[in-house]
Amino acid sequence: MTHFWESYRCCPRCGTAFTPADFTSAPVRFTCAACGLEFYQNPKPATTVLIPWATRPDHIVLMTRRTPPGLGKLALPGGMLEYLEQPEAGAVREAREEIEIDVTIDRTLDAYIVDYHYGGARVCIVEIVFLTQPIVADLSSISTSEASDVAYHDTAAILADPSRLAFPEQTRAIARYRAHLQARGQHAV
Repeated sequence: MTHFWESYRCCPRCGTAFTPADFTSAPVRFTCAACGLEFYQNPKPATTVLIPWATRPDHIVLMTRRTPPGLGKLALPGGMLEYLEQPEAGAVREAREEIEIDVTIDRTLDAYIVDYHYGGARVCIVEIVFLTQPIVADLSSISTSEASDVAYHDTAAILADPSRLAFPEQTRAIARYRAHLQARGQHAV
């Protein structure tokens, strides 16, 4: 599997083919010899939401992915930020698009790197996780183009078997949420 940056063959500004001399020693920057563009390969920003169930705070909303990567596995709802989109707005938009739920952001819960495999390439993602206000909703009828199922899941069960997650990195946010519950005196069952 190649890294995302390895798939670039030409300068995105002028179209000149890259040569080995255009790459720095670290795979984070191309400098086009023809036009001088410095093209950085920074991580791509994404947002997700951790939505607690108001009735049972130790349960959260997870979707079953209908699309690769992680087809058929569980994930926090989320996705890539759009150009100039504020992270909180992106998180709210992604929850609406992926699982048809309107959320209210409570606070930033976590941020970490995800090694995202997509289209035969590895993409470095910075995932910002937002904790939302708890919800009470019937999730049984939700099915979207991105989620074949949406349901409440016990955080302890997910942490006990992280292989159920499309993105194992999300265990970090779930563990942080459980610590948040314990700090607030809402001992996770």
